[in-house]
Amino acid sequence: MIETYQAGASAEHVAKEFGLSKGAVIQLLTDAGLIRKRNSPTEAQLLEATRLYVEESWSLERIGAELGFRNTTIHRHFKLRGVPMRRPWEHLR
Repeated sequence: MIETYQAGASAEHVAKEFGLSKGAVIQLLTDAGLIRKRNSPTEAQLLEATRLYVEESWSLERIGAELGFRNTTIHRHFKLRGVPMRRPWEHLR
């Protein structure tokens, strides 16, 4: 499990692969002295996400799936950047 995490897998991925809860994986990694990675998009990914949202009218769900992040992660970063958010029914695509 530790090797999988150190190879770059997220705690969520490790949990699914080993049949554990994400919380259990995080606790085991913490107990092993490993620092939990924060899965955050890069500046380039955020610029692309913003372009897809504003210019292409992609949903947060679709952007997250495309870039490998949860839609809530994309939403949090958009709020921090002041990206105007649409209502769910305002998505064109």
